[in-house]
Amino acid sequence: MRTLSLAASVVFFPGLIFADETDPLPDVMVTADAERILRTDADLAIPLPGGRGFQEILPSLPNVQQGTPSATSFAVRGVGYDNVIFLVGTQSNVLVNFSDGGVPATASSLSAAAPLLWDVEAVELTRGPILFGRGAAVMGGELRLEPRAPQFVHEGKALGEIGSFQSWRAGLTENMVLIPDKLALRLNASGEGSDGNVVNIHDGNEEFAATQRSSFRGQLRWRPGGDESSVFDLRVDVDRGRGNFFGQSFQLGPNIHAGVVDLNTTTSLPADRHAVLLRGRMEFERGLWWDAELSYSNLDGTHYTDFDGSSLLDWFYLYTSDERRFTASTRFGQEGQGFKWLGGIYAESSEYGLSFEGRGLGPVPFGRPFTTTTDEDVEIAAIFGQGELELGAGFWVHGGVRLDYQAREQRTAAELGGVTRGMGKVEVDYAEWLPELGTEWRGDTITTGIKISRSYRSGGAAVAPSLGVSNPYGPERGWEINAFTRKQWDCLKAEARVFHAWLNDAHVPYIPPGGFPVVDSFISNSGKAKRSGAEVEMRWENGNFSAGVFGGYLHAEYERLVVNGVNRDGQAFPLAPEWTAGCGIAWNPVTGWFGETSLNWADTSYAQIDSPVGTKLESRMLWSARTGYRWERVEAYVFGSNLLDEDYALSKNDYSGVGLPVSGKLGVPRLLGTGVTLKW
Repeated sequence: MRTLSLAASVVFFPGLIFADETDPLPDVMVTADAERILRTDADLAIPLPGGRGFQEILPSLPNVQQGTPSATSFAVRGVGYDNVIFLVGTQSNVLVNFSDGGVPATASSLSAAAPLLWDVEAVELTRGPILFGRGAAVMGGELRLEPRAPQFVHEGKALGEIGSFQSWRAGLTENMVLIPDKLALRLNASGEGSDGNVVNIHDGNEEFAATQRSSFRGQLRWRPGGDESSVFDLRVDVDRGRGNFFGQSFQLGPNIHAGVVDLNTTTSLPADRHAVLLRGRMEFERGLWWDAELSYSNLDGTHYTDFDGSSLLDWFYLYTSDERRFTASTRFGQEGQGFKWLGGIYAESSEYGLSFEGRGLGPVPFGRPFTTTTDEDVEIAAIFGQGELELGAGFWVHGGVRLDYQAREQRTAAELGGVTRGMGKVEVDYAEWLPELGTEWRGDTITTGIKISRSYRSGGAAVAPSLGVSNPYGPERGWEINAFTRKQWDCLKAEARVFHAWLNDAHVPYIPPGGFPVVDSFISNSGKAKRSGAEVEMRWENGNFSAGVFGGYLHAEYERLVVNGVNRDGQAFPLAPEWTAGCGIAWNPVTGWFGETSLNWADTSYAQIDSPVGTKLESRMLWSARTGYRWERVEAYVFGSNLLDEDYALSKNDYSGVGLPVSGKLGVPRLLGTGVTLKW
């Protein structure tokens, strides 16, 4: 069988290249909205325009916006990873999938135990509705990290890096062949840390926003026949996060970028994540194939923080998040002459538990002790099929349908001042048919196509923690049209994409009667929204030299929106800058002097739906560079990120209505460092 790779993208980013190679798992019929980015062997040793972990690559993708734990982890074409409008809850009903090599991530895990980009072979971004992939159906797309699989040669590598703000990164990889051509083991250990750039003026703590993360991964690959016709992988991950990943700065004066807070509590977000993944694929005669993924993940996280946002009151809360997720998918298909088809099944059984315990919620100054718990069980089952047929003269038609079923049971309870305030249970389930239809023309050097897909997010339950009450909400439904053109010359690749999406019954949070602002939110299906935009990307490669540019335009607005009694019709989506652009050049010989630099710009946007002025985010121009000397097995370099030392915030929160200061997660200031990588 000939395995199709994901459609190659032309995003440029120093340290990233584009894929013509095939994916380790067969991915057929991925069309207009998929792009695949491969990292070089430098791994961590690349400029950091966006921060640490997977966030560092986001500014180099058009119409993709960084986020924060206090808003949403990231947004694709204006669609936030877990919600467009932030609210407190289990976040079990996401809009964009995030897959760590087949293990789905959650909002809580991306806050404190986000995967590190060490020994990652590919980063795959798919925009638009996902109906036929290896995960849950979502309307906003998928960001998927693929770790480098065990190789049937002995190899290893190590990295050490230090930089400003007492930052450091380290990585170690060892690949061993246990049985030639049949069994290989790959072991990874990586970590990173920083003292951060926020000072608590209450006690002079200059490490208020300090963080540390570590990751350990073991992978075993078995090829029963000694070739790629049948491959089975077993992977075990252990991820840890320590420190204050929120790390927000308070606007105590006219400038939020002073990087200070005034708190009598030190925030901490320790988290531990364990995951096991089993995957396999087999190829048969007549172009038939089968693949499957089975994953189990366990997250234990806490969040201890100051509740009143000042050093005046002894108010605090301890937030605990416990998650257990089991997912399974299997797909099978065939690639023939002039036709392709696939079918598949996806299933998920997950448990989410969150609790708040602390003191606050009035009266001043003593507050009241409170305890709230929310437990949610989620069951998902889906069956889908997709096919492609060649009509002749290079024209293809493709389409498919997915039957999606989701059920949720949410249980809540709350005590305030020692008195039970509420308790209850909500059960909901929804089933939906999700179709997709498109056509493409595929020439020798140019491909163009268009498709229309059903966009959908299932209904569920929203929680008001202080009330101990949950409330059901219905599904969001809409349609999305994606069109693209991709052209390849000898040294140049270019791609253009346009899209238009409309959404009915959009989810809109509101404060329930008797609830507290910020803390309590129910959801109504009262909104209506539309999104449209375009992305253009070009990359030129000639020998050791490469250069690229990209640009993105996004118009995302609510046509109908009322938030807590205020009409906000026509307001743009949060975390959705209208324009994004970037460029870069790189000189990367096998040995000798090398260098790479990138320049990424994003337009203004805002972070909080009910305060577009108070949470306005600055436009930003991020310049990063790296240069050094490369021997056959050793590489030494210096690097810098945000070399223009731009002051910008990734997100802001305006809760001045309840007496809290405006706060924000600041972008990383100018960061300079040096590092060494070794290979064997």
